[in-house]
Amino acid sequence: MLFGLRCPACGMTTSWSWLTRGDLVASASANLSGMLLGLFVVLLLVLGFRLVWYGRSLSCRVNWWVGFGVVFIGVLSVAEWLVRLQFD
Repeated sequence: MLFGLRCPACGMTTSWSWLTRGDLVASASANLSGMLLGLFVVLLLVLGFRLVWYGRSLSCRVNWWVGFGVVFIGVLSVAEWLVRLQFD
């Protein structure tokens, strides 16, 4: 905690820990955006392995969705942080 305020990533490590154990409910309750970020990273790993396996880059549509996912999770993380600040 900095200046007595929780940081936006508070609970994210716990969220990832629960996610690696397969407990989505506990992961989401620790930090929802952390759970989504963890699932997003798994998706990116699959896409990365596909890229290496086939040796071609992803289509523009997939690249657009990846960019959208990054922005969405970032906005959700800030929104979740603001809500937690109000009710903490």
